[in-house]
Amino acid sequence: MFVQRLREAFPAVPVTEVHPKALLKVVTQGRWKAFSARYGVQAIPATEHARDAIIAAIAAREGFGGRWSHDLATTRLPAEQDPLSYWLAPVHYYWPEL
Repeated sequence: MFVQRLREAFPAVPVTEVHPKALLKVVTQGRWKAFSARYGVQAIPATEHARDAIIAAIAAREGFGGRWSHDLATTRLPAEQDPLSYWLAPVHYYWPEL
């Protein structure tokens, strides 16, 4: 619903889905220090929620900046919804090449 409301005011706003905990675990085995060094983050988040917000922002930056070209929204099983064509489209799910 957030995306729908956002798109009412800003129709062209880019949107990506992020799963911060999964991304942190896959990229650096859950180590924040390694993740922040890899992506140039100078902050030490005060809470897990703050950390996850930073990770989500990095995923958006890297995906929409073209550095993460793998979009999981384009790789799915036939029975799964297509996030590039349903009513909120497009919604991306950028993932780093590891």
